[in-house]
Amino acid sequence: MVEALSKKIQNQFFLQWNFSHKNISCFLPMVKNKEVNTFYLLEDLGKSNSLWVPVADFERGTMEHVSFKKNTRLMENRYGIPEPIERDNTINPIALDVIIIPLLAADSNGNRLGYGKGFYDRLLGNCSPEALRIGLSFFEPTEVLPNNEADEKLHFLVTPKRTISF
Repeated sequence: MVEALSKKIQNQFFLQWNFSHKNISCFLPMVKNKEVNTFYLLEDLGKSNSLWVPVADFERGTMEHVSFKKNTRLMENRYGIPEPIERDNTINPIALDVIIIPLLAADSNGNRLGYGKGFYDRLLGNCSPEALRIGLSFFEPTEVLPNNEADEKLHFLVTPKRTISF
């Protein structure tokens, strides 16, 4: 089910965008949490873009982005998040053009619900205002989610059925 829905999300994504020569950040899926399998997106996006994946420092509450290529070796951290083993090539968040964001839910206003640690809110606050913020979800948006001033909104949400602009 996860694989079939992930492929539908990939199809919806490429109906909307055909990025080229961009710096794109994309999360790697936590298999145990049944997140959208982004490896399909990464394979296609990597043909004409520079790809970056997040690596979280849970002690400091920060996240850096390291280079990702087809042959990048990965290892799961203690939370089950795949991360590159080699981390010598990083990018300043201001240079990211597109950020593909994991979420548990999103609402009709572009608010998103993550895992509650604020990593993406802090990251997005350090990115260019022009950088596209794209959430991926197996589910359609809900009416309203709780949010506060520190929460950073999505520009788009891609589901298996459609792409929603906020």
